[in-house]
This record gives sequence, C-alpha cells and structure tokens, in this order.
Amino acid sequence: MEHFSQPEPFKSTRQIALWAMLALGFTAMLDGVNIIANAVELFLASQYPETVEASLSDGDANFTDMPGGSLQIAVGLIALGVGGFSILGYLATIILFLIWMRRSYLNLKPLGTQHTEYSPGWAVGCWFVPFLNLVRPYGIIKEIWTRSDPDDVNTENSPLDSTLEMTRVVTPMFGLWWAMWITSNVVSNVSTRWSFRSSTLDDHITSFWLAIIASVLTIVAAFLAIGVVNAITKRQEERHRRMMAVAPPLANVYGAPPSYPPSYA
Repeated sequence: MEHFSQPEPFKSTRQIALWAMLALGFTAMLDGVNIIANAVELFLASQYPETVEASLSDGDANFTDMPGGSLQIAVGLIALGVGGFSILGYLATIILFLIWMRRSYLNLKPLGTQHTEYSPGWAVGCWFVPFLNLVRPYGIIKEIWTRSDPDDVNTENSPLDSTLEMTRVVTPMFGLWWAMWITSNVVSNVSTRWSFRSSTLDDHITSFWLAIIASVLTIVAAFLAIGVVNAITKRQEERHRRMMAVAPPLANVYGAPPSYPPSYA
C-alpha cells in the first residue's frame, strides 16, 4: 500500500533513542540478576534438595529452619523483586521503543522518501497482530534502515531525486537481533509454562535452566536492539545533515527560500 501525504519536518530521535537504549540496558541488567538468582537456585538444589523442594511445594512445609533455608528465602525475595521490576521495565522498554520506531518511520518522508510501504500507525500496530508480528516489524525496521541511507544523498549533484530506491544491503546485526528476539520470547514462554506446571524437584531444576537460557538470549537481544536503535538514529541524522548541505541549491531550483540545518544544542 502507498501513502502520499505532506511530510512532517524532520525531528531528531536522539533523545527518545537514548531513553529506549537506557530502558533496554535496564532490562538486560535485570535479566543478569535473574541469571544469578537461578544459578543460586541450582546450587541450592544440588546441596539442599529437600529444602528447595519444600520451598517450591504447594504445601505448608516450613523450610526456614532447614539447611540452606535462609539463603532460599533471600533468593526467593530477590526473584520476586526482579519479577516486579521486570514487568515495569519491559513495559517502559516497549513504549519507548515503539515511540522511537514511529518517529523514525515518520522521518522517512522529510528524508526524501516519496512514499512508504506502510503508515506510521501500522509501524506500531503490527507488533500487536498475532503471527504477523513475527515478520512485519522486522520488515519495517529494514525499510527504515535502507531508506535512511546517507550515501544516497549526492552533495555535489543537486537537486536530489524525488524518490529514493531501497538499497539491498542490510546490516547482519538486524537479522541477528530479530532472530534473538523471537528465540528469547519462545524460550521465555516455555520457561514460564514449565515453571507453572513443575511439581517435582527435577521439574524445577529444568525450569531454572530454561530461565537462565531465556535470560541469556534476552540480554543478547537487548544489546543487539541497542545497536539497532543507535545505528538507525545516527544514520538518519547523517542523512539529514547531508540533505541540509544541498538544501540551498534545491531551494533555488524550486523558487523557495533556502532552509538551513536546525541547531542541535
């Protein structure tokens, strides 16, 4: 589908990108704490299996006076706190990332793209459509990246072409990020379901390992996402800078007053 409309002025995404990257880093830190907590649970399960089994059972067994009971309580409280902060962190990360993504997509038209494949609203909405959210967000990120190529701007031969063709080269980091994002979500879902239905110590040990694997994958996905946000933000800024460098010649061609780069204090 094609969308033709008067583009909004270019708006730098540096500030929202910074907040999104900080939120991603915060969630990665929480997953790091979660790895430590689950590793301690595995240690306790190997050293004090009766204590761990009693603490995780649905009964009223008192494990506080059992060997390793105090450490088990501490780990449980840490896990509870991490879980609460993780929910808030993930919500904040999702909101900030989607705001950044929408603004970056809106920037495509002032950066020279005559038409985009989707609407800015759909760039956000596609994340919430089952099955489609497995492929469409990556396609939109890919479009943002390729249509923000600063090398398409020729600062020696003006005016610019009215349309900018998508380049074929997409950084491998994007594909790796998306693969890690999908895999981490799948493993996290399996880990959560396994944890809820665990009834024996062996089941709980398996859930601890699954939680560790899910957290590792989530950390990798978070740092790759930080790289994606940072790369696209810098790419759009550089393209805008180059376009502003040829803006006066363009203005003379179309009989409009020249525009100049905004001040980024």
